[in-house]
Amino acid sequence: MGNHRKLLCGMSALAAGFLLPSPAEAGVTIEDGDTALEVGAQLRIRHQSPPFPANEDLPRFTNYRARLNLDFQADNGFRIFLQPQKVGVFGDNDTGAAVDFNRTPANQSLHQAFLDWPLNDQLDLRLGRFEQHLADHRLIGDFRWSNRARSFDGGRLRWSAGNHQVSLFALQLAGEDYGGNAGGPLPVGDADADQQAYVAHFRNDALVPASRLELTYVYDDDLQGTPFSASRLEHGPGGLPASERHTGGFFLARTDSGGSFLSPFLGRTLKYPKDPGLYWRLEGYLQRGDMGPSRAGQDIDAYMAAGYLGYGLGNVPGRPLVWGGVDYLSGDRDASTGDYEAFSTLYSTNHPYYGYMDYFLISPDANTNGHGLRDAHLSLHLKPAKRLGVWLKGHNFALADAPGGTDDALGNEVDLTVAYKAHPRAVLLLGYSKFFSDDGMHDLGRIESDEDPNFLYGMVNASF
Repeated sequence: MGNHRKLLCGMSALAAGFLLPSPAEAGVTIEDGDTALEVGAQLRIRHQSPPFPANEDLPRFTNYRARLNLDFQADNGFRIFLQPQKVGVFGDNDTGAAVDFNRTPANQSLHQAFLDWPLNDQLDLRLGRFEQHLADHRLIGDFRWSNRARSFDGGRLRWSAGNHQVSLFALQLAGEDYGGNAGGPLPVGDADADQQAYVAHFRNDALVPASRLELTYVYDDDLQGTPFSASRLEHGPGGLPASERHTGGFFLARTDSGGSFLSPFLGRTLKYPKDPGLYWRLEGYLQRGDMGPSRAGQDIDAYMAAGYLGYGLGNVPGRPLVWGGVDYLSGDRDASTGDYEAFSTLYSTNHPYYGYMDYFLISPDANTNGHGLRDAHLSLHLKPAKRLGVWLKGHNFALADAPGGTDDALGNEVDLTVAYKAHPRAVLLLGYSKFFSDDGMHDLGRIESDEDPNFLYGMVNASF
């Protein structure tokens, strides 16, 4: 049959750890005529303290993720990709979960299973279960910090021509649940879920010179809710039947010659804009809708905005990049009256945006009792050696709209991350964070009085 095997060296997002740039992977390819099977694997092991701690105690545990990647390809681009995964905690084979420490058999799951079908030179169709992120994960993300991560059930129709790309998505949302009954990741488990999301997305990397432009519109309805899609924590276990929500806006960022831009994701510890010069990033989203009959048809009227500015010194010792900015998510002083004005981050990946200690992981709306969030932050990237990256970031958090009796000052968080490419196929990551709490965090019941919690972790990510 002329079968042969060869090593593949490269960067494959599907076989990657989704946290750092992939190590130089070596998957195995088996070819037979015009078809091929690429086989890859990933193992991620993380020792850490619990996120969003209420005090300075520092218990620790070790969790893991194992993935197998099977990529069946025809030479015309027709493709089937399968990715089973197992997540858990050392010492308990059935433990692992939405944030790595809940019991549920769904920790052994088919994380991705999709068909890619090129319809012509410009149009392609994807059907099945797949990871997806848009506009740097701001509204739609794969929740990559979680060992379980997030995938969506549904379809994507994509048109590409030159620098233009337009995508339409229809998604079924279900199953991301703390308690284990639904069995996340989103949307594993709940076959009876009614919540839908429809997404339209446009991307262009040339319309604005040396910049990336993305426009995103998301419609979702029957916000019955699941914790990591925010609705359940925002609106209660029963959710909001017959509700609907429209969210739309833009992402615009200056890029370097390699396409990199200012981004809070941990991968930027080793890969961030390298060209010297000024970098900027602007985002804005409006949210409108109807909370449904259970909230007497209360209207949704919320927004978020973000602006970042930075400067890279280029090829000098340490290759420093300094940048900072502000994220502002509207809040509601009293969610029971008037319009509902607290912005929801929908199906985002919030871990890198609002501090690695995850006090605002689910949605700033949910985690601040609907009072919104203002996050002013400053970052320093350094690359002291070819395989070593260092990232120091500070946040100042405050409520956007604090009610009477609640202090708007939440506190300051400092995150230190060190990444080392210890092997062509493995990256080591070490992190330490400290939260200096103010009265607002005590008023919200998030941190005990007179406590300034800590968070630490160490992780190895190996891919083939």
